[in-house]
Amino acid sequence: MSLMKGYNKKQGVKLQRKVLSSLFIAGAAYVCILGGDNAAWASDYTGTDTLSTYSYGATYDKIDITMAAPGKNCAGIYTYGKNNTTTANGRVTVTMSDTEDTYGYNGIFVDGVSKLDAKNGIELTIDSTGDNNASGVDQAWRNGLRVETQGKVDLGTASGSVITINSNAAESYANGIFVDGSSTGTGSEASIKGGDLTVNINKDNAMQQMDYAAGVTLYNGSKMELAGDLDIHLEAAGVDGIRANNLNYSGDINTLQVKNLAIYGKAVNGSGSGIYLMGEHDSANVSDSTKIEVTAEYDASGIVIGGSDTASSFGTTTIDVTSKTENNNDVYGIKQFGAQTDYADLIINAQSDGADIFGISLVGNAGAGIVEVAGDLTIKANGNGSYVKGVEVSALGKLSVSGKTDIDVSSDNDQAIMYGVYAQTGSKLDFADDVQITIATHDGDSRARMYGIYSRTAAEVAFTKGLTIKNANIGEAVVAEGGNIKINTSGGNDVKIEGYIESKSIPEKPDSETLANGTVDITFDTAQSYLYGNSYTATDCVTDLKFTNGAVWNMMGNSSVSDLSVGKDSVINMTADSGRYSNLQVGNLKTADGTFVMNAGWVDGGGSYSDKLIIDETSAAGSNSIKIISDGGLEDAARNNTVFVKGADASTKFVVDGPVYANGLYEFDITLADKENDGKYDWVIGSLKKNTVDNVNTIVSANQVAYTAWIDGNGTLRQRLGELQSGAVNGIWARIFGGKLGGDEFTNKYKTYQLGYDAQAGEWRVGAAYEYSDGSLNYTSGSGENKIGAVSLYGTLQGKDNSALDIVVKRGRIYGDMDIYGKYSDQGDYSTDATSIGVEYSKRFDGGNNVYFEPQAQLTFGRIDGYDYVSAKGIRVAYDDINSLIGRLGIVAGKAFSRGDVYVKASLLHEFSGDSSVTMLAANGESYMEDQDYGDTWLEVGIGGNITLGKNCELYGDIERSFGGDVTKNWGANVGFRYSF
Repeated sequence: MSLMKGYNKKQGVKLQRKVLSSLFIAGAAYVCILGGDNAAWASDYTGTDTLSTYSYGATYDKIDITMAAPGKNCAGIYTYGKNNTTTANGRVTVTMSDTEDTYGYNGIFVDGVSKLDAKNGIELTIDSTGDNNASGVDQAWRNGLRVETQGKVDLGTASGSVITINSNAAESYANGIFVDGSSTGTGSEASIKGGDLTVNINKDNAMQQMDYAAGVTLYNGSKMELAGDLDIHLEAAGVDGIRANNLNYSGDINTLQVKNLAIYGKAVNGSGSGIYLMGEHDSANVSDSTKIEVTAEYDASGIVIGGSDTASSFGTTTIDVTSKTENNNDVYGIKQFGAQTDYADLIINAQSDGADIFGISLVGNAGAGIVEVAGDLTIKANGNGSYVKGVEVSALGKLSVSGKTDIDVSSDNDQAIMYGVYAQTGSKLDFADDVQITIATHDGDSRARMYGIYSRTAAEVAFTKGLTIKNANIGEAVVAEGGNIKINTSGGNDVKIEGYIESKSIPEKPDSETLANGTVDITFDTAQSYLYGNSYTATDCVTDLKFTNGAVWNMMGNSSVSDLSVGKDSVINMTADSGRYSNLQVGNLKTADGTFVMNAGWVDGGGSYSDKLIIDETSAAGSNSIKIISDGGLEDAARNNTVFVKGADASTKFVVDGPVYANGLYEFDITLADKENDGKYDWVIGSLKKNTVDNVNTIVSANQVAYTAWIDGNGTLRQRLGELQSGAVNGIWARIFGGKLGGDEFTNKYKTYQLGYDAQAGEWRVGAAYEYSDGSLNYTSGSGENKIGAVSLYGTLQGKDNSALDIVVKRGRIYGDMDIYGKYSDQGDYSTDATSIGVEYSKRFDGGNNVYFEPQAQLTFGRIDGYDYVSAKGIRVAYDDINSLIGRLGIVAGKAFSRGDVYVKASLLHEFSGDSSVTMLAANGESYMEDQDYGDTWLEVGIGGNITLGKNCELYGDIERSFGGDVTKNWGANVGFRYSF
């Protein structure tokens, strides 16, 4: 017979065997029977002591046993003896309880080639509230259903069975089901079969201080076959949901078979596992689904298999494991040594506060060590220990996933080492469908080491379809250290990799001088595929990167590959490293029809003027584009014969893609030339021409806008005051005028509002006015606004001979802004002060029949102060002062009526000065300077009139346009009103 003797508090239980004579067991059972009511041959059995059957067994309709304070080593039902079958046609109910002293109990004990046939299931409860261990051993044991030595139990399938154990004693342990075959050979093992079964240990007990609890324990040739579901809930210091082992070290086989399996384990002060198979031949088979949730203070594991040579399967499986310790412990979703396990879909969630985490840890052994996932694999591992690994396979282990894979590992520990997939020592991993690997750490700087895929020492990792690696720290994404990694072997799948690629060597064995060389083979062959990182390839190692169909490599620094293919529409972007110059060293350029994006310009600290492609061996025939990115210094680069490509074959050509803009003032047209160099060809700048960009013209035009807007506001006496009536003493007036001015690079639609007052001072009429002008600008490549606010003083002398002398002094401020759009957008705003002094003389001549002629002469001096600003792109712009002197000769011919007049007018204007200059200095050092000469001659014509509205009111206006000149007034209109008193 087998008895449980001891328990190890630190990790689970260590069960020892002690062989006792059958006489001792029978005697022990008999002690429990003496005080009971043993009616073995009645149709029902109801009692308060042990029901003991032996020899030829007994049959009952139902069994109902209630035992209070049952004493030492008691059982509710004890069945033993060869050919003994105890049958219950109805429900079997056993209830055992204590409140003070507590002992070791067996709810039901089936032993010695006997059998319990419970056709309607069992309801077994051990409720031990006593906390004084009086058993005489270190831990008081509780076995719900105990089967030993070829004993057999049939729980039936009509009703589900329930085993409930609660224990308040700290010095105690419990097995919901304990099966010990102690025999070899199929058919002679101890076994349990039935339908649905629920095992609850301390589920609803507030005092969870029991040393250890196991839901199901299978030892030494035990079998448990359930046609239904197995549901286990455990809460104790340490827990194992299902535990199997062969303590005899023989060929005994322990097997578990259920439809659906659900395990919840909470280890409140120790370690815990969901399934723990330790024997050489142990197996578990779940036909539909497995759900495991384990929370522990120390080590936490979902499924642990240690060296079995028998396959297990778990159906659709979800594993949640959590360790709350901050100490050096481990968390495993699956930990497997040897063996073979099969899953449909597999989901693993693993968390810890400080323990190391392994989503799947697989170690091969003697040709075994296989995990096969027929559906999707999802792993999420988050912890703050030293290691966080999604998948780890070693020692010839094999992992295959037929469905999609999603691995997410993260840690806030700055010292953590994280792996999405880690393979070593000849292991093989095959992913048949798309894979996503995400590696994350906390925001900000982190020294955590982050690896997407790591293959060492002859390990092989193959991805048939697409792969996405999101590496928050841009660490190592794909590393082959003596291993082999192949990605997108079927082609036509999206490959998105963030991080570095490494292929390097490692000794085949620790003391070997022979190296295993790494191999990385990746196909990027869709428009959505990209690599964001650099590549390092050691001597004799292979990194074969193929970019076709629009795939992109954003290179983060100096890189090397053994083989590179760059197909049509694909891009090797060497500028992703923030403007530093990098070298890309290629053994063989096998396809050469793509685009290389390179930095070039000012010399760096190493004497380089550009990124460089270096070809060590051969390059394929083809024509490649080089797109140059620059922040200035291209003329220096050209003068120093900058080499963009070194070592190309004669049939490999390179051309610059389009003009080069260096974020300054110019576009550069660059032509490359090939120079023969020791039988190969280097490609350098052959010629360089520069042209100003549209931004420059717009910035230059802004000065002309300010100039034309200011001089257009000068006007004439007639436009300002209308047909000024002699005899009026004082007057108040207002007018609005506007128009459209157009030059080669701009148009200005504007409106000006002016309000004035004047009074008679002797023979002079003196006054003041304020004006505000608002202009809307359209540039050839932009838009903007122009505003003017100004105050003017004027004096007008009207002679008795119909002559008039008008003097105007004006001072104002000009505001402007521009938004430059298009290829090289920019923005700027400016302001400056302006002054003008104008003198106008006119004299009216009577032509009869109320017709008159009025010659006019006007001279206006103006000055716009110099100003400067910095554009949004850092271009420093400075305009010199503009001094203007404009002369005008004009004639007005009109006809007077009783209440006003109408007239036509024409003027010839000439700018005698109008010189200025603009200087620009870009942030990249490029400069531009242009002298401007606004000297010009133009003609203005128009019509107008005055209407007297009353004795003291007058309405006046005119329209006009200009011809000739660099700036044309397409149209202008002026309407004014004056009230005299």
